Amino acid sequence: MSRFSAAYAQGVLAPDFYFACEYLQPYFLAAMQAHVLAVSKLYPEPQVLKLLEAIQCLAKTKPCYQPDIPDLYFSFNQSLEQSLGQEAVGFLRLGLSRNDLDMTVYKMAARDSLLDLMQNLLKLRQVLLEQAQTHLESLMVAYTHHQAAQPTSLGHYLLAAEGLFAKLGERMLMSYRQHNHCPLGAAALAGTGFALDRFYTANLLAFDAPCDNSYAAVADSDWQLEIAHHAESMALHGSRLVCDLLRWAEAGYFVIEKGLSQGSSIMPQKRNPVGLEHTRTRFSRILGHCRSLTLLSHNIPFGDLNDVGTDAQESLYQLFKDSHHALELLSQALKGGEFKLEAWQQELAGGEVAASELADEILRHFKLSFQKAHHLVTHLVNDAHQQGKSLIELNAQDLNRLTELKLSPEFIRQALNAKNFVNKRYHWGGPAPKALETQLKHQLERFGLHQNELGRLKSKVCEIHKGLNEAILALEAQFKSLSF
Repeated sequence: MSRFSAAYAQGVLAPDFYFACEYLQPYFLAAMQAHVLAVSKLYPEPQVLKLLEAIQCLAKTKPCYQPDIPDLYFSFNQSLEQSLGQEAVGFLRLGLSRNDLDMTVYKMAARDSLLDLMQNLLKLRQVLLEQAQTHLESLMVAYTHHQAAQPTSLGHYLLAAEGLFAKLGERMLMSYRQHNHCPLGAAALAGTGFALDRFYTANLLAFDAPCDNSYAAVADSDWQLEIAHHAESMALHGSRLVCDLLRWAEAGYFVIEKGLSQGSSIMPQKRNPVGLEHTRTRFSRILGHCRSLTLLSHNIPFGDLNDVGTDAQESLYQLFKDSHHALELLSQALKGGEFKLEAWQQELAGGEVAASELADEILRHFKLSFQKAHHLVTHLVNDAHQQGKSLIELNAQDLNRLTELKLSPEFIRQALNAKNFVNKRYHWGGPAPKALETQLKHQLERFGLHQNELGRLKSKVCEIHKGLNEAILALEAQFKSLSF
């Protein structure tokens, strides 16, 4: 009969056990091996080598949940004791607490997921950069306050979006470097009296260093909150991009690929852009997971707690899972979708989105103040609308009637030409093709730097098992040499 109540065992321990078995087992085994290797430097005993080999064998087994065993770590302990005896397993328990072991495991799992998230973010950025390069001269209408504002280019828009994700990627890399510190060796919170080499175990597990403070090593939730903040920014940026794509799809400016759309169950003419809707819901769910992680760290003591430990891991896992799906869907929607540039041309043809340039041209040619030029163009727009015309349709008679300036229809057309509007804005950051080429080059260079840094980090983490195996083989060779 279990020593735990049914409510606790079934509602907490069993779900946590199965979650750990499915997602955390390899990290537990790696951290346990690293710890025992550190112990072997203090106690070079044959039993230590047998213990390491037995831990390696656990990777080939699937632990079974037992109601009287609280978690996966103690399940491993039981299996090791059954095969080696308590004396040998004592080397594993020496200077090791579930507190520092658990937090090490959680950070290792989150680290892998964060690297994958940054990789998915790079894929989205690559699609944005490729589409931007294709559309450096593709004109579109930009909106402010849900109203048509000014002409720009699709490349200008896409580079702006990529820039947001690039800054986010930079912050993620910075957070990775700041928080890639190993809790192992902190024990319960005050460290251990055994002279375990924490720099050695940190290096074995691909951390940059051990945590500076043993108390913070087991009590800190800042690293999880920082991941949540980054995911939150990603979801907000992504949802705004999705919002525009859905609006463009509604207006006929963007057609999503068939693989991300569905036909109507009753209306044969419809193709619904459901892939974008599901992308939006994933981004919304990410915000929920972020809120959960924030609240789990709210109004609690600063110490080792299940709130920011065991109980936070599923929210963190779901955050990474939904982030992966959202970025994959958005990348595919942008890569496989089609921008209907001719539809934008029809909106641009009316000319009024370039009205600010008409005011500027009047200022340049007739030396009016900006206020007077702006007022005059407003007057022209209002009069044209009263006649049921667009601004560009005003004729010479209209212009002579409305102003004493010698404005001609040709002057109006040239000023309101969307291509001319964009080409004049060739300064740094502007939408003119020449300015965009410079901007694209800069952003491609930044992308390459981030890609190389991420590759380096992933390679280092991928070497963990190789490094552990080499350390175990070296220990085995040491024992063999001592036997002669």
